[in-house]
Amino acid sequence: MALQSYFRAATNFTYDTRVAPARSEDAVWDFLQSRRGYCVQFATGMALMARTLDIPARVGVGFLPGDADGDGTYVVTGRKSHAWPELYFADQGWVRFEPTPAIQSGAPPLWSDPFAAIGPGDDVPDEALPSAAAPTGAATTAPVPTGPVVEQETEQSWTRVGVIGGVVLVALLLALPLVRRRTRTRADETPERAWLRARRRLASKGISWSDATTPRDAVLAVQSQVLAASGSELDAAAARALQQLARTVERQRYAPAPEDVATEDLLRWTDEVVDGVTSQLSGAGSGRPTR
Repeated sequence: MALQSYFRAATNFTYDTRVAPARSEDAVWDFLQSRRGYCVQFATGMALMARTLDIPARVGVGFLPGDADGDGTYVVTGRKSHAWPELYFADQGWVRFEPTPAIQSGAPPLWSDPFAAIGPGDDVPDEALPSAAAPTGAATTAPVPTGPVVEQETEQSWTRVGVIGGVVLVALLLALPLVRRRTRTRADETPERAWLRARRRLASKGISWSDATTPRDAVLAVQSQVLAASGSELDAAAARALQQLARTVERQRYAPAPEDVATEDLLRWTDEVVDGVTSQLSGAGSGRPTR
């Protein structure tokens, strides 16, 4: 499939477990700009692009095969955890694809490999080659066809690459403007996503908390960090919005029947929290008195 080949090409993307800090509120957009990531980014990127082309898609989570132990058993550790996209086709059901580069995932499934018919004497396409920036402890690379590699590309290989490149280009032109817009729309639907968005935006201001922190403790953490940085307490409106957002997330997680909250309220609370913190910290940095 063209999308899978596009992501697996070493000339387009690099497998790297060290993901750069977020540059925007859209993680997929950041990945498509940096072109570096690991299985989660590759799987999510392909799934969202497939959806923009009206192909139902989902992301599966599990493990790679593991390493042979020499006695007929395999050892599968957390380092082998993996994510992959599955696309739905009529009369076929959910079909697994493998956009993560070969340096981590190995060869793609035969049914989705456009180069499966290449013989030993043919040129090896870029996506069949391991990336030069392989992370430590990566899985074994995909098997590479043996035999001489000729310098001149055959006419058949160039035709295949040209067709795939054209399909990928059309898919990207259709998908890229929609990926960001649709991701933003869906990210505004639940308290968890609003909470995550607020957390990311606050982190960019130097206000953060760990994954082990409860929503109630996160409220206290934000207030104490703002006080320490600005010399005054968080603005009343921002503090109230932060408490409302935390309470909504808490009920969403633990209440038997979570209350329905309008998307507009989640957006407003998030903006009030981030704007309030930003204003407070900016006032402290400029020497202006804060309220």
